[in-house]
Amino acid sequence: MVVQRVDQPKITVHHFWEKNESKLGLICTLSEFYPNVISVEWLLDGESQNYSPVQRKLQKADDEQTYSLSNQVELDQEAWIEGSEFTCQATHNNQKHSSVTSLCSACPTSIPSIYLETPSLRTVMTQGEVNVLCVVNTAYNANISWIFNGKGKSQTLKENSTNQEIIGTLTLSSDEWKNLANITCRVEHRCFPAKEKTSHLKGTTLVNPSVVIRRSLPDILTWDSALLECVITNISSCDLYVTFHANGVKISEEQYVDLPASKDLYSTTRLFSVPESHWQKDKTFTCKVNQGFSNSWPSNSTGKIFDDPSIELYLEPRNVGSNTQKLVCSGSGFNPQIKWRYESKHKPAPANDIRIGHDGRVAVTSYLTIPQQEWNEGTRFTCEVSVHKPQKTINKTIDICAVTPTSSQKVGIYLLGPTLQELKTGGLVPVKCILLGPNLREFSLRWKVGGDVFSEKRVTQDPIDHPNGTQSVRIVFNVSADTWNAHTPVSCEVRHRCSNQAQKENIKKCPDPKPPVLKLLRPSDSDLLGSENVTLLCLVSGFFPSDVIVNWKQDNSDLPASRYSSSPPVQYTGSSTYYMNSRLIVPKSEWHQNSTYSCVVGHESSDRPISSSIDHVFGKCTKKCHVFDSVIPSMPTASLLQGPSELVCLVFGFSPSAINITWFQDDSIELLEYNTSAPYWSPEGKYTVWSYLSLTNLDWKMGSDYTCRVTHSTKNLTVKTIKPEDNFDGGEIFDENRHDPIQADTAEENWKMASVFIVLFLISLLYSVTVTLAKARK
Repeated sequence: MVVQRVDQPKITVHHFWEKNESKLGLICTLSEFYPNVISVEWLLDGESQNYSPVQRKLQKADDEQTYSLSNQVELDQEAWIEGSEFTCQATHNNQKHSSVTSLCSACPTSIPSIYLETPSLRTVMTQGEVNVLCVVNTAYNANISWIFNGKGKSQTLKENSTNQEIIGTLTLSSDEWKNLANITCRVEHRCFPAKEKTSHLKGTTLVNPSVVIRRSLPDILTWDSALLECVITNISSCDLYVTFHANGVKISEEQYVDLPASKDLYSTTRLFSVPESHWQKDKTFTCKVNQGFSNSWPSNSTGKIFDDPSIELYLEPRNVGSNTQKLVCSGSGFNPQIKWRYESKHKPAPANDIRIGHDGRVAVTSYLTIPQQEWNEGTRFTCEVSVHKPQKTINKTIDICAVTPTSSQKVGIYLLGPTLQELKTGGLVPVKCILLGPNLREFSLRWKVGGDVFSEKRVTQDPIDHPNGTQSVRIVFNVSADTWNAHTPVSCEVRHRCSNQAQKENIKKCPDPKPPVLKLLRPSDSDLLGSENVTLLCLVSGFFPSDVIVNWKQDNSDLPASRYSSSPPVQYTGSSTYYMNSRLIVPKSEWHQNSTYSCVVGHESSDRPISSSIDHVFGKCTKKCHVFDSVIPSMPTASLLQGPSELVCLVFGFSPSAINITWFQDDSIELLEYNTSAPYWSPEGKYTVWSYLSLTNLDWKMGSDYTCRVTHSTKNLTVKTIKPEDNFDGGEIFDENRHDPIQADTAEENWKMASVFIVLFLISLLYSVTVTLAKARK
């Protein structure tokens, strides 16, 4: 059986334009089919159409011998533009083959764009009717409709169409437009989803726009205009208008601001010239930015720019070492002008600094440099500030006294009389007036003695500058010693050149002086030990006035001032008297000399010096002794004394004073129930100490013995005794350094001797203290 060959056709459909795009057609091409029996039919939106096609069939000249066929028809342009679907359907070997085309598939990228043009705010405010345009760029014959406030509304629509653009125009009254919140242009076609463009007529409310009113900078150079600027920043692309107000009342026409659409924020400025009818002292000015018909933002308010001018005149601080002085005059008002005048002459003002304040008033500053000498001579300088409209002139005057505060016109005055040393010379003695304060050369000084003026002159000598900005100067005036000793008052009167009041201080010799009290203190043992030099301290107290002279003597010979130092007098709190001290350095080489040291004080309370000495003040010595003997090392001597219920270990004749005493029973048990006195110093410069050991009857056992051990830097001693029941008739004193025993007296004799010694020691000590106090009071 023979099988017939069948090749199915390949089918495509294309559109074409002819004769300047006035003729539209479709071509359906079928290729590579076999056998050549085939039929073609055209459908419009699925319905068969009776077209008059132009058809051509061809056979391929090759071994395959396949066929191809083209079928061309002319179409209705309106159906094509509206997006209808055209189908080419072929029947071959009882099978159907088709291909579909339309304007939507032929031009798939022709997506429309919409531009919505609304009337400007100026148009709405000034015209009775307004037009809204919706411009659509598309290749399709799309339909345009309008939506108001989100709802459809029938309106007269005029359309102008071309192959690529459709324009829809909507006309409304201004009142209708003002009531709209938004308007939408809607574009529809079957080739694309409906597309809309909406304009929000109320606009997006501006978020904190900045609105500032200020004077125009070029305006300050003129006399006859007052130009205001309204500066608006941080605004979006929306319709605005600006108005200017005086004291809250509108005084200008609306100035409209048309800004192009943009995502960025804008800044803009609007100008307004204030009419002269509003050039009044009490007027302040603002501007207001209005968005549409609801939102508005007022600016800050200017100050009273036409108010009377103001003036400030001051002295600029002078640089150190400069020989000139600079004056600064500042005037404020509506375009103020500055002039200088001094000594009834006008002086041209140098170049001025000009600026505009936040209140809109112009501030002008002028600097005048003058020689320092001219300023110091007290020349008066006047600054004049004037404004043209309304015409007004004010002035201020300055000189050295005008800028010198009252506090700087006073100084501290300190009067010092002649010292005791100066009074020794007789003849003329100096009285010192010390001034402390700022700019002392601006003061004059007058001396009076007993009410009579003796000298008056300006402060001419160079003062001493201090880090805190003050100065000091010392001025000396000589009076006779007899005048001073006669208690005649001496006055120092000081007056500043800018003041009519003088400051005055008086001084005279003290009529009721108080004599000093002297007290000499010997060095302590700790000072004497291990030191090359020691200090004798002389305490001087209870004296008035404060001037004293302190000298030191050794065996009635004056010591050089390099050997001693004296503190300044200090006043007791709550008292008129003073105290001070003087320290004498005594080298070690003098310690073994039998010297007497004297502190000698001169004071105006006494015609003769007052002195206090340290020598054999604690009584007579059996050998040469003095204040430094206690520093010479001496070995101790010890005795053990027995009483009814105690033992006493007496140690004497040792120095220095550091010593240690301990008690033992049977040489092994350390006893703790004992008391040791403090070392007592004797006039010979040696020390004595005793230690008490309390015992009971039970402590006196047969065979027990008690030992007193003495430890000193020069020698160690051991004093031993046994209980009395064993017919104890004495004790043995052992010198640990010598190893040979020292026999003691019997217990009864030793006790009597110790008692007598202690009594005599206490009498000697009491006598020494009494003599010392008596000499100190002298």
